[in-house]
Amino acid sequence: MSSLLLLAALATGPARAETADRVFVFVFDGVRPTEAVMANSEGPAWLKDLMALGVTLPDLRNRDATTTEPAHRTMFTGRRQPVSNYPWYEGRDLQRAISPTLFEEVAAQLGEETWIVGNTVFMDSQGTSLYPEHPGRWWPEEATTEDLSRVDDEALMLELQAAVDELDPALVLVNLHEADKEAHANRWEGYRDGTRQAVALVKAFAAANGRDGDAFIALADHGRHLDDVGFAQHGDGCAGCRSSWLIAWGAGVTDASSISASYELADVAPTIAALMGIDAPMAHGRVISELLADPPAAPLPADVLLDPVVASDDGVLHLVATSRARDIGDRLLYARSIDGGSSWSIDWFGGGDDASGGPLDLGGAEQPQVLAGAGRVVRLWRAFDRDEGWWRVVSQDSDDGGRTWSAPVSIADMVMHAANPGAALDPDTGVVTAIYSDQADGHTDDITGFNLLTGDIDGWDWTALPFAEVTADWQLHMPSAMSSLTLGGSWFGALATVEDAQYVEDNENREIFLARRLADEDAVTFHRVTSDEDVSYWPALGIDRSLGWPVLHAAWASLDRASDGSESWTIETAFSPDLGDSWSQPIPLDTTLWPPKDQAWRPSLVATDDGLRIAWVEVEGEVHRLMLAELGIGGPGEPLAVAEATAPIEGISLAALPDQDGVLVAWHEAWSMDESRLGLARVDLGLGVVETLDLGL
Repeated sequence: MSSLLLLAALATGPARAETADRVFVFVFDGVRPTEAVMANSEGPAWLKDLMALGVTLPDLRNRDATTTEPAHRTMFTGRRQPVSNYPWYEGRDLQRAISPTLFEEVAAQLGEETWIVGNTVFMDSQGTSLYPEHPGRWWPEEATTEDLSRVDDEALMLELQAAVDELDPALVLVNLHEADKEAHANRWEGYRDGTRQAVALVKAFAAANGRDGDAFIALADHGRHLDDVGFAQHGDGCAGCRSSWLIAWGAGVTDASSISASYELADVAPTIAALMGIDAPMAHGRVISELLADPPAAPLPADVLLDPVVASDDGVLHLVATSRARDIGDRLLYARSIDGGSSWSIDWFGGGDDASGGPLDLGGAEQPQVLAGAGRVVRLWRAFDRDEGWWRVVSQDSDDGGRTWSAPVSIADMVMHAANPGAALDPDTGVVTAIYSDQADGHTDDITGFNLLTGDIDGWDWTALPFAEVTADWQLHMPSAMSSLTLGGSWFGALATVEDAQYVEDNENREIFLARRLADEDAVTFHRVTSDEDVSYWPALGIDRSLGWPVLHAAWASLDRASDGSESWTIETAFSPDLGDSWSQPIPLDTTLWPPKDQAWRPSLVATDDGLRIAWVEVEGEVHRLMLAELGIGGPGEPLAVAEATAPIEGISLAALPDQDGVLVAWHEAWSMDESRLGLARVDLGLGVVETLDLGL
């Protein structure tokens, strides 16, 4: 059995532009730019021989966890996803991405292609994602059971040479890790010599195998601590660990020698896609235009918007979304409607030269949330401080229905890896509860710092909430998706997470937990909702008050694994008549009520005067359908199709329409890297009416 992980796929797809026939990606694991691409105390840059071959990007940032597996996941999906870096994987399932990988996109769009992934134990999860029915879905042809971290770079390159001679792959990922291993052992000479050896191996391979139509990329997945701390380790948000670099040469690459702008790891996947003449529609990064010989002709339009969130109060609708437009940068969109969504007023906030004011550096803004109630509107988001290298959770509030806003307030500073910040506004008490996850020391191997804050919107005096004692079996790792709501001073949050008892055995497993703080209690307590050992994701919460007493509902997507190895996403719900103390058994979405579908996922909930509404996405081949139904204790009722697209539908959000028997539905359709349509609709289930809306951008 080979010491490489060999992966292959067969697919048919559209013709592509012949920009680069093959792309070879060499990751110099943990080699920071202070030695790699800069002159240093020992002389010229260690990678000077590769820098002479093409263009160098010396400022490539890692905004994610600065460890190996999360960094590779970002590079090859184009979006940051909180995953573990647990180093010893014997006996575990693959820990795969939620969104499609670049390898799957190559298989789906290039036709019959084969490629290779290697080395180290971190690489076996980089190829196949958990995304349902992706046209390029495939499994490894061959995988080794030996500890690949013991294969040195020279032996790896010999294996690679043999595989390339036999398979002629279109896309290659190789992780060269000798320098990182030597650095972790605190051996400076070994770190230096390992880097220089990797340079020689890559240069020799490119010279021996390069042909017209080949492109080569060398980069680091993360850096490491700077010398005033010691170079041996990495994993937090310090400047050394956040810093990376990239060198490219060959077909489709610019003749320039350097790129002065700053980019990030999430930009690598869409750049490789552009280099190969394919698309990466679900990547959230931007193409590194300066790297390409034939860059995109124009900036992205302003309406390339992702992950909309909607809320309503007192006859006013509010919407926020993330902009991916190159000319807008890191700013966020806010839209307000006073006529049920027929027309909208638009402004931008959260970064750049926005009008929100305040002393904060608000670059890197993303993942906005909007809350409305009791005549107040609150918007929160996470913002990356480029100079300091850490995240903030930032908020603003409005007391005039969203017409004017307070200056931004940082409610959490020095957050290493702010994952999925969210919040809930209690209209009865005027208190906002904000939730986000983080790792205390920046490592994904350690117990997640699960953070909860409350703030009175009259004064924004934010206070961290205490937690009830958590036993060893209930340590929560990496909360990766969250939602929350309030009721009469009580707070409820749902999160998808791995508990400590199963962390090593099955790191891909995700269970749904309820976090609860009752109005008459100080501490937060945890209550388990699922125990099926499936991959459970996208938890949503809702409270049904139409029965005369409050019934708490949860919904989530569950990846069921059949005995034959097949997998299928489905929607499950559960209800609690006692506000989380006890839960019903999971209730699968009943597909006998309407025409069959292949898979269903991404649920969203909202409470209306006459009960709950649930929305989700059904995937049938290349067709994505956005569905909406009533939700009761027996599960969802018969649904109504809100939208249909041959592009992935994501970012579903619901809001109850004021003075109407209906809901506002928002979503985005990821058609391509340059087109992501934001969808809006008013839906009345009782009348079976879907009325599409437009922001008017």
